[in-house]
Amino acid sequence: VVVQAQLFEMLLRSMWRNQQALCQKHSEIVQRAVGSIKAWHSNAADAPPSIDRFQALTPLQQVIAIRECDPRTETYKDFLQAYHAAATYCRNMLVQAFVKPASGSLMDIADCERLKEMRRRVVFYTDALPSAKPLWLGQMEDVERAVFARCQSLSKNVLSVIGSLSLSLSGPWDADSELVATFVAVFELYALFYDTAGVYTRVQDEAIQLATATNTAPCASQASGAPQRSALQRLKQQCEAQTTALNLHDVLENVAKLLRELCRVTQKQIDCARDATLFMHARDMLSQFQSTVVHGNTKSFFDRVMELDDMSSGQIEADKLIEMLEKALSSAGAETVARIGDRVAAATVLLERPVPYSNNLVLEPTSFAFLFSKETAMLLRSLEEVEGTAELYGLMDAMKQIVITKADEHTKLFEDSMCFEKYDEAKRAVQGYEQLSALLRLDIFKELPTKQFDVESVLRSHALCLAEAAAEQLDTLLAANDGSSDAVLQMVKPVLRMGKLRDGIGERASASIDPLLKEVLVKISNAFGPRGMGTLALGLRESGGVLGAGIVDAAGA
Repeated sequence: VVVQAQLFEMLLRSMWRNQQALCQKHSEIVQRAVGSIKAWHSNAADAPPSIDRFQALTPLQQVIAIRECDPRTETYKDFLQAYHAAATYCRNMLVQAFVKPASGSLMDIADCERLKEMRRRVVFYTDALPSAKPLWLGQMEDVERAVFARCQSLSKNVLSVIGSLSLSLSGPWDADSELVATFVAVFELYALFYDTAGVYTRVQDEAIQLATATNTAPCASQASGAPQRSALQRLKQQCEAQTTALNLHDVLENVAKLLRELCRVTQKQIDCARDATLFMHARDMLSQFQSTVVHGNTKSFFDRVMELDDMSSGQIEADKLIEMLEKALSSAGAETVARIGDRVAAATVLLERPVPYSNNLVLEPTSFAFLFSKETAMLLRSLEEVEGTAELYGLMDAMKQIVITKADEHTKLFEDSMCFEKYDEAKRAVQGYEQLSALLRLDIFKELPTKQFDVESVLRSHALCLAEAAAEQLDTLLAANDGSSDAVLQMVKPVLRMGKLRDGIGERASASIDPLLKEVLVKISNAFGPRGMGTLALGLRESGGVLGAGIVDAAGA
């Protein structure tokens, strides 16, 4: 009506003639429409409730409506029948959910709401309508026993899963996301059952409202005769037993322990792959605690914990604990990225030192193994939203390239140094490559394009070349039939060249050069005899100094 009046007003304002009279007419129409609407609302409120309106009322309102009806009227009978039908339906659904659940069926918020509704119906009807036809409560005792058993089972289940989750934050294994999701679902069901146990307090308040509305004493006895407990008193006992079975004190203490452990893990410095795994696990667990909603409810795990803590008078100060956790979680990502960035920077500085490395420099493979591990890669992927993560990816890729470049540099330096017989540099190149070799054995480098570096093969090949050169020199002398002392002294240089390889590279070259050097000396001895070997020994000592004397002493007689 109001909308039509507004349209009519727009039409009127579009007309210039008789505008004032038309506007007055419009005002009268609107006033009559508003009066009609108010009268309709007043009549509807004063009218007796229909059966449709009755079924839409709460159990408390329905009992009040029944009390206000004359028991001799059809309305009273209809309301009573509707109340009984609703109670019977509610009881049957509870039996199906608690006493005879179908295989694989899952309990949800509707079952818990139905349990609270049935408890209300029993109390309000039994205590407020003692003279009415009693409710048939067959199997409700079975329902209450099943509810008590389910509460005991839920309490044990919650404590068990909390124990598993706590162990996963400090033990050698990880709890998968399914276990976390299962825990959130079980805890939500636990909270719903605790809420059903709390229905007594609310029903008690509503019973006072009912007594006030119907001018009766709260918790009136059911009927004359032997004294009986009121339905409200029975409900109190049932709810107290249910609360005891749920063991809220121990559950909250273990929840607090789990949350503190989560806080410790998120704040702990990440030094190894295991730390990274635990950090990701803790973040995923907290994320599910913050956002997961189950059983058709709209509250998260954290919401439920704070509600239960309020019911226990702030036993664990859940609000402060959760606030601390959320702050730690929000800052942990940035701190973790910064710490890994510092380690990458330090490792990069170490790798960028000039080649060859000094002999006392050690590259600790443990640190590099962590930086290049799949766990660290997964950790950074989980922190992609954190500022600085993209730049860190670039730094780590650059560090990988440095390792590859350095390995190739060591290989080339070794090969070039061996060609020019610069054995000191060759030795340091080998040391540098060996320092990198622990990194090159990491999974991330196994398939990357690095040059092959076979030190033993190069040493054997080089030693063989030196031995062949010495043998050729000896063959040339023998071909000239020159057995003079000057001739044998021409073998000093080839022998010293072979000795320099062992002296420059060290023990690693001994396995390759010593047998060949011995063969060369035997050939010289066969060609020039003892006198020639004496001349060679003098020549080695004079020309080779310490190196020559070492060769002579090692050769013996």
